[in-house]
Amino acid sequence: VAVLGGFLQQLFGPRKLLIVSTIPSIFSWVFVAVSPSSLTCLLLSRVCAGLANGLLSGNVYMSNIASPKFIGSFKMVEIASKNVGSILLFVGMLCFQTFGVSLVSCISAVFPALGLVGMFF
Repeated sequence: VAVLGGFLQQLFGPRKLLIVSTIPSIFSWVFVAVSPSSLTCLLLSRVCAGLANGLLSGNVYMSNIASPKFIGSFKMVEIASKNVGSILLFVGMLCFQTFGVSLVSCISAVFPALGLVGMFF
């Protein structure tokens, strides 16, 4: 998928690919929210999440908008943000498990949706 993402990035541009990659990310959370106990929905969720991450793995949008002096620092912040986000998601699932996986998944779907809206401004 990462190779396809690089090709699509050259074809359509990195910004459009960022916008498109939020859609499978949102669907990933929706599949978990709809039926958290269904193996099919969980597998579809993981496929969508993998597709979104694969499309983003070689994105060069940052190098188009940032100063070359700061690109390395921004990439490190991006990597750290992904790791912290994973930890916060795990902690959120533990803290809010009484509300159920469906509600926590719906709340988690808000973050890629905010990213999608943010790309238009």
